[in-house]
Amino acid sequence: MTREEIVEKLLGGRIIGSIREVDQHQIMDVMAAMIDGGLTCVEVSMIMPGGLAAISESADKYSGRALIGAASVLNPEMATMALGIGAQFVTCPGQHGNIVRVCHDRDAAAIPGAMTPTEIIEAWHVGADMVRIYPAHHLGPAYIAIWCAYIQPTTSAPPISPICSPIYLSRCPLSPVAASTHLTLPAFSRQASVS
Repeated sequence: MTREEIVEKLLGGRIIGSIREVDQHQIMDVMAAMIDGGLTCVEVSMIMPGGLAAISESADKYSGRALIGAASVLNPEMATMALGIGAQFVTCPGQHGNIVRVCHDRDAAAIPGAMTPTEIIEAWHVGADMVRIYPAHHLGPAYIAIWCAYIQPTTSAPPISPICSPIYLSRCPLSPVAASTHLTLPAFSRQASVS
């Protein structure tokens, strides 16, 4: 699967499951429940005990059925390790251009985190496939609505993904700029007020 196909599936999957803070002996049960429940994209935190093994096992077990990604990637070495064992996308809490390059060199999607406008634009400039607004719960839905309403998508601007918890929804109805939002945030609507 190409990077473009991975991004398309991430955007079309509507929900990305995220496995964090789970006992290492239960990770694969949680993964099975998510995928058997219909999720087509799931990420596993690399900094959780058992995370690497779960990424590797899931990439083999669910190949062709679900995208498996690595979360909490903090440096290019972690990205290389995750992609080497089968991760198809990488998310990280901050923006790191070398992580994006590692992902692109291996035809995988790179989704760095950003919070400020400067960080978001910098992530675009280093070639991010999507940009996570992280931590979105501190900024609130109005912040995301502003981005949805005022930032116009361009060929160089990837989708924005306001993520702040284990499950995300895809496609804010305000604009194709927003790729996903946290499930428990107040729902966005076309009538959402932006101040």
